[in-house]
Order: sequence, then C-alpha cells, then structure tokens
Amino acid sequence: MFAKVHHSGITVSDYRRSLDFYCGLLGMAVIFEFKIDRNPTAAAVFECPDHCLHVAMLGVPADLGGGMVELFHFERPAQEAPRAKYTAWQPGWTHICLTTDDIQGAYEKLKAKGVRFASPPIEFAGEGVTVVTPPKVAGPGAGRSVITYCYDPDGLLIELAQFS
Repeated sequence: MFAKVHHSGITVSDYRRSLDFYCGLLGMAVIFEFKIDRNPTAAAVFECPDHCLHVAMLGVPADLGGGMVELFHFERPAQEAPRAKYTAWQPGWTHICLTTDDIQGAYEKLKAKGVRFASPPIEFAGEGVTVVTPPKVAGPGAGRSVITYCYDPDGLLIELAQFS
C-alpha cells in the first residue's frame, strides 16, 4: 500500500535556532524553504484557517540514515508553551532515529556543543527482551545496537543509533 516513509515533521518554537541545531549541529541540509499564509489547503489540513508558518525541508545525510525532516514554525496561531519534558513513554510521536557509523564520535561532538543527552551511548542489552517477530532489516534485535537519546532545542527526543 505504501512505498516508504518520505519525511518526519516537527513543529518548533524558534525557526532559526532549530535550523542551527538540525543543520549546524546534526549536519542536515536545507532542501527548500517557504512561507505559508492563509493557504486554503493548509487551512483544511491543519484545521486552522488563520495561519502563517515557515517551513523548511531538511535532507538527512546518508551516513545518518538518509531521508528528510520537515520543520514547521507557526507565527499564527500563537504557539502554546511546549510540555515541560517529552518522554518516550507518553502516548504520541516520541522521537526520530538517526543512524551513524560512529555513535561515540557523534555523542562527543554534540555533547561538546552543549547538546543535552539522557545517557552516554549504551549497548542495547537483550535482557528482558523477547523477540516476537524476527527483524527483517538492520536495527534493534538484528545484531549489535548502541543507542542514546538527546534533546533538540525544544526538548524533543532524537535517538542516535549505531547498528552492526
């Protein structure tokens, strides 16, 4: 029915700060940017007739897994304060995962730039894990997995992973 995941979207509170984080620190690149103001299609999709937002589609380098991330920043309607802290156990979209061939190096580089992490990179242990369906692609359960979670400027979770 569906071919692939095209992109993940993130609504951010500060457009420039988020571009600096995702492009400057994580190495993504702007594919295109545009502004949407009272567009009829967006009004229907967002369920918000009075809107104005900036959009940036960012390309994720192949060594981070490829794909795209779309940033939204709404000037209108006024944004509500974000939740105090996003957690992996709350219902809803929790995180995006970026893969790397050097998780320790990525961790050290980002930590030195002030990025906040939940923990250092940790090898995912099999203790307490029961495989229900064997993995068909690289990732957790298909070999060695080293992971960590960090936070973007709005406190959103980003998983960094090295699979082998």
